[in-house]
Amino acid sequence: MPMLSLFWEAVQEVIPGERTRREAARRVRPGYSDEGALARLWEQAGLDRVETAGLEIALDFASFDDYWSPFLGGATPTSSYAATLADDVRQRLAARLREKVLGDGPDRPFSLSARAWAVRGIVP
Repeated sequence: MPMLSLFWEAVQEVIPGERTRREAARRVRPGYSDEGALARLWEQAGLDRVETAGLEIALDFASFDDYWSPFLGGATPTSSYAATLADDVRQRLAARLREKVLGDGPDRPFSLSARAWAVRGIVP
């Protein structure tokens, strides 16, 4: 399962009724996390023949903390959202995520898939 999908699935489980992932993250910090928004940005910049493509990669994590720590930094819309959560909610979210990733087992290395958007256009 993709890295961010796991996060937002856990949010729905820990905070029932929370907005959809895109709405929740954008409420805190707007971004360009979908291909349509990126294509519009390139077109607004004056580029022609704009094309987008999804890139799937495997992300290797040394431990659960290696996975969880970036969600605490506030550098992305998702991590900005996580930063708005009360400490107890954030702890419950981390515990649920850990369970989703590692089950009942010990901390260990694991891999998850991630998607990035590539965009290209032609300068007129």
